[in-house]
Amino acid sequence: MNERRSTVLLGENREGSDSSVKELLEQRNIEVLECADGIEAVRKSFAKKPDLIILDVMLPRLNGYQLARLLKNDPLMSATPIIHMGPSKNPIEQYWSRVCGGDDYLHKPVNEMDLDKALNKLLHKESGKRRLLAPISPIPELEDYSILSLAANLLEHELLQANILNEINMIDISATPTKDLVMALMAIINSLYDFSLGTAVLLYDNHGEFFFYQNGQIEQGRLDEVKELIFKHLQRQHKIYSTGREIKQTVLQSTQRKEVSRQTDEVYIYTKERGPVRSVLAFENIGFEELKKDEQEIIRLALELVNGVLEKKILFEMSQELSIIDAVTEGYSMPFFMAVLGREIENAARKGYPMTLITIAISNFRDITKDLSTNDVDGLIRIIHNLILRVTRKSDIVARWETASFAFLFTQSTLEKARVVQDRISNYITKNLSRYLPSQAELVIDMGISQFDPERDQTPEIFFAQAKPSPEFRAVEE
Repeated sequence: MNERRSTVLLGENREGSDSSVKELLEQRNIEVLECADGIEAVRKSFAKKPDLIILDVMLPRLNGYQLARLLKNDPLMSATPIIHMGPSKNPIEQYWSRVCGGDDYLHKPVNEMDLDKALNKLLHKESGKRRLLAPISPIPELEDYSILSLAANLLEHELLQANILNEINMIDISATPTKDLVMALMAIINSLYDFSLGTAVLLYDNHGEFFFYQNGQIEQGRLDEVKELIFKHLQRQHKIYSTGREIKQTVLQSTQRKEVSRQTDEVYIYTKERGPVRSVLAFENIGFEELKKDEQEIIRLALELVNGVLEKKILFEMSQELSIIDAVTEGYSMPFFMAVLGREIENAARKGYPMTLITIAISNFRDITKDLSTNDVDGLIRIIHNLILRVTRKSDIVARWETASFAFLFTQSTLEKARVVQDRISNYITKNLSRYLPSQAELVIDMGISQFDPERDQTPEIFFAQAKPSPEFRAVEE
């Protein structure tokens, strides 16, 4: 019985193509399915079920990167290996290939030895795509419109999850809490490279923050060891010492939960080579030394961009600490609010007048705005801020303390009087905000309230903690 010929789908831009790849494949007794654009490649991929797909990154209609993301997202095609080929040797192109699901990248004109190496690695590997009961494809039909719509939908709703390199710098550092920012950036790296533990260190002038991103459970002792390695690196490489800094630690749990086959004590630490160091990235069991030189360049490039985003966040937070204006609402900043709160605490304790602090949080704000652009989200935050200002007095101090959470201070006000205002604010926001929300969005408001107690509230932080929102006071849009 004759051995079945392997089938390779070749999607190549005919402009500038010399057909050398097709000839090389045919010389190796491989059946070649040619496609001139991305739409045709999708149709033939589903119709012919090739053993391997080779895509020009410059394909018209759907380029090689978009096409790979679409096919790898489909259960019928996800196991089929994909090779990208392009004219650039820039590591960023190989990075794009990797994050979009490519299994290898070839530089054009394609070298015969490089092609053979890729074919040997990918063409005959075991694949799970041929099953008795195949899964159902999310592509219901192969019309041009359906294919393009699915590709657009993937790019629109999974842009961050797709971890496309250019999107790292598009994360809105002003509106994204630091914890969420680190989670998103770590997820990007984790989608490309397996590691058991990722660490991000943010160094402010007078304090520091350690974020540990775990794949699985890791003992506190190991976290302390990694922390010590980073401190030694900073001392040795950058003459930075932790003395005098308050260090805060936050443990984040990966939602991807990848199993890492490597089990070593290897920790790869990345800091930028020049200029003041504000952030550090470290990864346990990422296998950096095992990577090829070009792969090492790609991961350095990714970490350089992630490091840049973290440093922008640090500088933004530090500038906010010195500013009385919130960058999104254009109202008072939280540092200014806390400074005023400290001053009012002293006055209230000395003169004995009442003072009440109210907080409000749109607890499901992230869910109801997940499909909105950054500009639309910022606009909605400003609307909430302005609605609060319409109900409060001009002398009341209002500030934003999280994405869609606000605090306002009522001087010379008892708890009873403030509760009336609390109810009025809740009702006013519930009534007037719905017109600005996405259709069918259900608004959930949590509120908190506390009257100043001179014996208990010795600092602004203690007073503020007493007034944090409680689900017990909740308003839900009818």
